[in-house]
Amino acid sequence: MTKLENKVALITGAGRSIGREIAFTFAKEGASVAVNDIDSSAENTAAQIAQEGHNAAHFVYDVSNSKEIEKMVRAVTEKFGRIDILVNNAGIEIHKSKMLWETTEEIWDRTMDTNLKSYFLCCKFVAPLMMRQGSGIIVNISSLDGLYSSSNGNLVYNTSMSGRNMLTKVLSRQLGPYNIKVNAVCPTSVEDTGIYAVNPEKEAVVRATNPLKRVAKKEEVARLALFLASNEVPYLNGALVVLDGGESG
Repeated sequence: MTKLENKVALITGAGRSIGREIAFTFAKEGASVAVNDIDSSAENTAAQIAQEGHNAAHFVYDVSNSKEIEKMVRAVTEKFGRIDILVNNAGIEIHKSKMLWETTEEIWDRTMDTNLKSYFLCCKFVAPLMMRQGSGIIVNISSLDGLYSSSNGNLVYNTSMSGRNMLTKVLSRQLGPYNIKVNAVCPTSVEDTGIYAVNPEKEAVVRATNPLKRVAKKEEVARLALFLASNEVPYLNGALVVLDGGESG
C-alpha cells in the first residue's frame, strides 16, 4: 500500500523546483495532486505527472490574493471532492534587497504577501474543509533562515520565514483539537531550486561550514514533506523539522 493512497494533496508553488518535486513524490505515493502555481508551469507539471500514470490536475491561481485562493479551493474540491493535505510552498526571495536600507516598501509587501500571507490565507480557506472532514495535514515549507538571522541575513526574507514558523506553531495548537496536524520543514540552502537558487557565494559558505559539505537536495525536502504528510507519527504536531546536515548544531 502506498503512503498517500486515496488522499488529495493541494501543493502551492508546485510548478517548479521544490514544489514540483513534492508533487511528483506525493503522486508516486498514491495521492491525487492539485498542482498550483501562478503560471503555465502548473499545467506542465500536472501533465508530466499524468503521463507517468498518476492523478493530477493544475490550478493556476495567485495565492497571495484571497479571492484567488477561495476560487482555487472551490475548484480543487469540485475536482477531487476533498482536500486531505495542504502543502504551503509558494515563495520568493529578492536577493538584491538584503539590507534594511535596500528594502523598499514594495519589496517588503511583495515578499510578505507571497511568503507569509499566502500561507495564512491557504490555511484559512482549507482548514474549514478539514475540520468538517474530521482530519487533515498541513505541511509548511519554511527555512532555516526563519530560525537564525545569521544564516542568510536577508531582512524581509528571514522575517517572512520566521513568520511561517510561528504560524505553524500557533495553528498546530488551534487546529490540533480538530485532528489537523500542522508541521514545517526548515531546510538550509537547497540546490537547483529556481527562484530559491543558491548564489555561488552563499553555496561556497555552506559547503565550507556544513558538516556534510553540501547544500540540501530538493528530493530530500520532498521526502521529509512526505513523511509529515503521511502521518506516520500521529503525535507529531507543531514541529519545525530542521533539514540542514548539522549546520545549526
